[in-house]
Amino acid sequence: MGSWLKRELSSLHEVAVYDVDPARSDVSSLEELAGYAKVVIVAVPFWEAAAVLRSLAPLSSGRLVMDIATFKEGVVEAYGAFPQDARVATVHPMFGPGAPSLRGQRVLVMEIPGRLGAAEAFRFWAEAGAAAEWGDLQKHDFYVSC
Repeated sequence: MGSWLKRELSSLHEVAVYDVDPARSDVSSLEELAGYAKVVIVAVPFWEAAAVLRSLAPLSSGRLVMDIATFKEGVVEAYGAFPQDARVATVHPMFGPGAPSLRGQRVLVMEIPGRLGAAEAFRFWAEAGAAAEWGDLQKHDFYVSC
C-alpha cells in the first residue's frame, strides 16, 4: 500500500518511501525519512505497525504521524511513546491498493485519545481527494473483523 500511496500523493506532495527492502526505498533509513518528512504515514503489515511506530517515536518531534494498520490493537498504545509535540492519528483506508485512485475513496480518521493530530490528518486526506470520515476507535477492530 505504501507504493500505491506514493503514486497517489506525489501529485500533491514530495513523497519518499522507506522500506526494509532497499530496492523499494527512496531513503536509506527511517531516520533519514523522519528528517525529511513533515508527514509520515506508516504503511506496513498490521502486525509490524506498533514496532515501526515505536522506532519512529523518538524521531517524530514536530511531525504528523499516521498509521494505516488494519487492526489497531497495540498500535494506539505505541503512540504513547511519542513526544507531545508530535501530532498523531490512526487511519483506516476503506479500500485496497487495487483502487483506481484515492479520489473519492473512504478514509476513516480516528483520534488517539489525549493527543492532537486527528483534525490535521482529516484535512490531509480530504485535501488529497479522499472522502475523509471520522471513525470510532472504540468500535474499529470489531467492525473490521466482521
